[in-house]
Amino acid sequence: MNNITSLTTLKQQSAYILDVHVRQGEKITGGFGKTFYKAQWINKKNSPIVLLEMRGNKANVEAILYITLHHPHIIKTYGLVEPNGHRIHSDSILLLQEYAENGDLGTLLNTKYFIPSQYVLLEIFIQISSAMIYLSENGIIHGDLACRNALVFQSHPHEPKKNLVKLIDFGLTRDDSKTLDVKIDIPIRYVATEILHSQGQSNYSEKSEVYSFGVLMWEACSYGQIPYDDIDDDKQVEKEKLQGKKLTQPTKCDQNIWKLMNICWNDRPSDRPNFKIIHKQLENIQNIQSSSVLSDSMLSSSRRSEDNSCLFEIEYKICNDCGFLYTDKDSHLNKCNGQKLTCFQCGKQYQRAIYDDHVKTCGILPDAMINTKATLDRNSLELSPTTTQLPCEICNRLIDKSQFKIHQKQCDENDRRRIENKRREIERSESNVEAECTFCNRMYSINEVDNHQKNCSSNPINVPDTLSIQTEERSSSIPSIY
Repeated sequence: MNNITSLTTLKQQSAYILDVHVRQGEKITGGFGKTFYKAQWINKKNSPIVLLEMRGNKANVEAILYITLHHPHIIKTYGLVEPNGHRIHSDSILLLQEYAENGDLGTLLNTKYFIPSQYVLLEIFIQISSAMIYLSENGIIHGDLACRNALVFQSHPHEPKKNLVKLIDFGLTRDDSKTLDVKIDIPIRYVATEILHSQGQSNYSEKSEVYSFGVLMWEACSYGQIPYDDIDDDKQVEKEKLQGKKLTQPTKCDQNIWKLMNICWNDRPSDRPNFKIIHKQLENIQNIQSSSVLSDSMLSSSRRSEDNSCLFEIEYKICNDCGFLYTDKDSHLNKCNGQKLTCFQCGKQYQRAIYDDHVKTCGILPDAMINTKATLDRNSLELSPTTTQLPCEICNRLIDKSQFKIHQKQCDENDRRRIENKRREIERSESNVEAECTFCNRMYSINEVDNHQKNCSSNPINVPDTLSIQTEERSSSIPSIY
């Protein structure tokens, strides 16, 4: 495909013009030939958007890829935008893309506001591997697979299907990778060892992408930790990777996911699986952890054989409370209705299915629950070296030493659920808050007022001065980009 001809054709077919269809806002961020701007639809109710200006030798190729590729887990690009008299660089291309309010996966995990269960991470890995299958089938090498290049459109820490991620920032086609071995900037901490040997494009392949996918899984399971963060210098990281240094297992990591990571990091590219096999393995793990009965088909798909592409036999356990299978205990406990939880108010145990309803109506507050921090400190000081009780830092109660670890884990779970319930209450209360429209003075839900005002501002009966003020306020309220 001739990139110049193709881009010219796409420009002729461009459906968007600045100040006609979309309005460009202030610069958000930029670097490496890319600049993001805030953007708004004009007289149109549509999904949130950003304007991307790309420059450089690869801009044409990447623009074509963004526009022509369509997959549920790859960033949606609406099309090229005509500058319409706006000053931009002579070699620049403007693209209109969907906006991810949650930002990228790496940053989101690093903030610690989003602490996903292993089951949620598993779903995210399935989505990303699905996108990588699509790219591989279209002869495209991503070249920079990492959590920072996965945008988060929906997130929920405990419900896998309420999460949605999409890949961005790709542009190394397979044809490019087979050209002259030109030295390029590479993400040392993420790439396969064969890339480090060449320091160029010629060794990029689907199998090198698989290696990076393994690092991406490690990064996510480490909740945004930088790979090899114990080494500051990238050159030293490169040296130690070439000497065989591997990443260590994250503190919280499903054993099956850890096995898959290590397979992705096999030294020889031929020993690594392709993304179709990885995707199937991830789905097999997901199918087991959501079932109460291990069927013959599931059993065969979870075991490696000559007739099955399963990479390894999947480890699982059976919950004694509900009878369901699980691969990660902590993730399973978040949804196990058979599990008994101890009420943090009255101290009694209730099954998870009725626990939340009980907590809302429980008004019994034992004396131990109203202890102050000073009381906790005093209790700690009064304990003799031979005491058999320890104070819980969460509920301030004295617990037998033999039961302390079990109690602390249960108490921590109770506290987490209490905070989660409070968060939901706040979200529900916020949705009921109303605000007044600046133009028509009518009251609307806080979630609806912005969209209403966008339409109301175009009403000719509104005062021009008020309109300009409101437009300025709206443009300054657009959330920041990833």
